[in-house]
Amino acid sequence: MRHAVKGHVRGCTFVSREVTAFGGIIPREPTPDTAVCPIRVVPAGGDRLIVEPLIFGQAFDSLPFLRCPDGFWPVARHVLKTDEGYLVSEVGIEQGQLVWTDPRGDNERRIARGRFVGFARAQSGAILTLGVGRAHLGRGAVLRLDRSAGEDWRAEVIAVLPVTPTTTAYDDHGALIGYAERFVFRVDETGRVENLFYVSRDLGHVASIARTNEGTVYLGVECGVLKVTAHGEEWWSAHDGASGQWTSCEE
Repeated sequence: MRHAVKGHVRGCTFVSREVTAFGGIIPREPTPDTAVCPIRVVPAGGDRLIVEPLIFGQAFDSLPFLRCPDGFWPVARHVLKTDEGYLVSEVGIEQGQLVWTDPRGDNERRIARGRFVGFARAQSGAILTLGVGRAHLGRGAVLRLDRSAGEDWRAEVIAVLPVTPTTTAYDDHGALIGYAERFVFRVDETGRVENLFYVSRDLGHVASIARTNEGTVYLGVECGVLKVTAHGEEWWSAHDGASGQWTSCEE
């Protein structure tokens, strides 16, 4: 792990910035699966976009107490505050778990085993989460989490995915947006799966997703961002801007 952290620091030397121009030509070089400098995309109103390097420590949402899961070493943690505590997803390389814990971390209940990579709070009050890995003969799934007063959280699979989602998700007004094998998809609390876009090339590891109110989707990848709209795709590179080139941030 020590070497991975050094790699992130060496590669991601640029600071948070606003992207002002995208190029109409997608990279001429393939983006790799290995992540030296994954990019986080943050909408800033309208079609404005802020980008920043997603370093190792930023993959862990904060809790007001120290928590270390038994049995595996997490590489990411997602936290959603509820009325009576926290939903916590701890994601390992090959395993993970979803638990509920009280505000002090003294009492917890495991809800499900698996790698759950994001939350969305639906208008009904239910919580959606995206699972990565085998589920009901699929390669990923969206779960709906509900809790009645005085009862434990219950998890229900509402959508089974035939393709493997990447390890990130975005809360789009109470529905989950994910990326899987070139598909940008959206799942609402009824389990309806909507394919928003199919991108033209393999992007390697997608580290972050965002969608604006205007419908533009930004995919943060290794050392760059792909912008996807109904009119097509555009590219921004942390090294080469809107040139349409891709150059490793490690170089």
